[in-house]
Amino acid sequence: MTTKTKKQKTWKYPIWAKVYQGDKVVVSMMTQLYQIGVYGIMNNNPSQQGSFSPSQMVKQMKQFRPENLKEGMDLRVEFGREITVTENEDGFYVEVVNKNEDKLRK
Repeated sequence: MTTKTKKQKTWKYPIWAKVYQGDKVVVSMMTQLYQIGVYGIMNNNPSQQGSFSPSQMVKQMKQFRPENLKEGMDLRVEFGREITVTENEDGFYVEVVNKNEDKLRK
């Protein structure tokens, strides 16, 4: 009898995004991965911060894609490095450091 192993779910998103109009940043989103979720803050404004699951963060970052921005405005988007996140055997979120060797950053 063979046992099937369940494929581990992963999420991939950039750790930050900035939208520029000319040389001015008009919108930004910064994130920090914690074991219990992802902290996100918009425009470096404490009233615009929150806690997200990795899947929610993927959806949040999609709003910064050029095709999702207002047309007709001279906007430019920059993204930070992309991370891949998974849930470890203890139920905590961790960054996948080397996907080929399944090493996890704790």
